[in-house]
Amino acid sequence: MFRYLIVITNIFKTGPHPNSMQNIRIPFTFIPLKQLFKFSNILKGVSEKLKLFFPFLKLTLEQVEYNIEPRDYIALCLTSSLFFFIFFSLFLFLILNSFELKNTLLIAPFISLIISLFVFIQQILYPKFYLNSRIKKIEQNLLPSLRATLIQLNSGIPLFNILVSISNENYGAVSDEFKRAVKKINAGYPEIDALEEIAKNNPSLFFRRAIWQLVNGMKAGSDIKNTLENVIDSLSKEQSIKHKNRKLWFKIKPPSNVLYACSNNYPFISNNFISCNDLFPSTR
Repeated sequence: MFRYLIVITNIFKTGPHPNSMQNIRIPFTFIPLKQLFKFSNILKGVSEKLKLFFPFLKLTLEQVEYNIEPRDYIALCLTSSLFFFIFFSLFLFLILNSFELKNTLLIAPFISLIISLFVFIQQILYPKFYLNSRIKKIEQNLLPSLRATLIQLNSGIPLFNILVSISNENYGAVSDEFKRAVKKINAGYPEIDALEEIAKNNPSLFFRRAIWQLVNGMKAGSDIKNTLENVIDSLSKEQSIKHKNRKLWFKIKPPSNVLYACSNNYPFISNNFISCNDLFPSTR
């Protein structure tokens, strides 16, 4: 008996490092994350098997800077969904029972199970949704920040001072990325290595391309001003084409726009969006 108690105690004591809990957000969770981590250790074996069904999760967690393994994140979602199922079942049972309905002991858990499955999917896909939001914030401020960089370069300001200036300006997620570069340079990294580092795991394709083109120009010994002008010109054209294609798509498939809007707010819809989109043929 005491042996089992010791095993159970050790399960609840073990868990990810407290630093791995920073910045982690899980929707529909009403239990503090620290306690959720402790309970989730019981479901690590199940989450290890479920990990195979979510191959995208490892890269997504890295890009949103969740310092946690996919297995641990899935275990958190499973634990949270399990608590949601228990409490919602009790809540639904009390409501249905107040109306004196038959088979409430079967109906309440069944409805709760279906809703809990949707909650679990939403929690698993939440990092991807958060990632899409972060990409938008980066790309909204990318061109203005690069133009500001070019203006300062033309004024003869050194690149490091420009990075510091942009990191302290109001360029949203781009300023945050440049702050990381400045910290690395202050820690002894060369400017090229620091810029490569912030581009490597960045979720925005436009940001990665812009920084890599700039880095390649610096490595080749080219004039940074000309390189940056080419980057801005190329990026402006790409974003313009993307914007035109988006407007054209909205004109061609108006019925599916509702699904598109919903998929931005509810990630579990976006998984099925392509198949639903095929239901609406193009109008000519």
